[in-house]
Amino acid sequence: MKSSSRFFPARLMSAEVFGQYAEDVYLLKPNNSPDKSVELAVTHLTRVGAAVGKVPLVLVHGLHQNKCMWASEASSVGERLVEAGVDVWMFECRGHGHSPVNAGYEQNTMADYARYDIPAVNMFVAEQTACAVNWLGDGAGGGALLFALVMGALEEQSLGKVVGVGVPFYNARWSRVPGVSSLLMARRLRSVEASGPEREPMSLMSALVKENHWLASRGAFAGVDLWAELEVLSRGWKWLAPESSVSQFNTDFSRLSAEVRADCLVELPSEGVQSDANGSSLWNADKSLVDGLVLRLQRLLGVEGEFNNVSPVGASSPAV
Repeated sequence: MKSSSRFFPARLMSAEVFGQYAEDVYLLKPNNSPDKSVELAVTHLTRVGAAVGKVPLVLVHGLHQNKCMWASEASSVGERLVEAGVDVWMFECRGHGHSPVNAGYEQNTMADYARYDIPAVNMFVAEQTACAVNWLGDGAGGGALLFALVMGALEEQSLGKVVGVGVPFYNARWSRVPGVSSLLMARRLRSVEASGPEREPMSLMSALVKENHWLASRGAFAGVDLWAELEVLSRGWKWLAPESSVSQFNTDFSRLSAEVRADCLVELPSEGVQSDANGSSLWNADKSLVDGLVLRLQRLLGVEGEFNNVSPVGASSPAV
């Protein structure tokens, strides 16, 4: 695996082995956004001594998280995907995990992730693997992927499947009322910071709050109407969730046309799904949710691995 890129400066920051798995952390400096101090960490997760999967999948964490939500003592999603035959890469947003805090950190927005950072990571992973790159975003990470799609920020020839899971945006009734929402949400945000190890930029959190008003348009901060654009988007995307919980995501999300919902929503088992709309659905997730997620991702990506035949506890895997 190369430790450099022909597109922008990139270096191997660290290479460590944790038990049966190796983590190679690359630090990218794309220089493609107004803030030239931005550096992005991307970790390649592999099994020691085993062949690397042929289908690359970049994982994007949710709010208050970093790569540990995918691979740590509290989460086995990354490792399970590796065992399932997936080539796993973990992207950490600006100022999260191994990605340094940039000069304009408090002004970071989801639009920055979508317009500059996700495309840069896509270019790097496509270059490293010589394959189209697939993406999985948890919660707000999935929301950033949706924005990248409707903004046309990703090169089609190097882009594979785009998949989201969890709750992409806030959905609290009281936060739909302008004025009242700001005070109540500020109090709420202080409490949800305990849902993960990272803090979030004020600009990003402020936009999430303001765009939950009844009269607001999701994506106004980025100059797009997200839900209207998703209705007419020609490139496909998928969202994994129990059908029964779609209405909890966001009022507008649940109002997408029946045709779009039928094409884009893939059902997950209800057991183990986290109910907190502000937290990560996969952080310390229930085993049944992880199993269901891996099985459905295998089907979407067309990969083969041990999950096709045998579950981690030796029982037959359920049909997808």
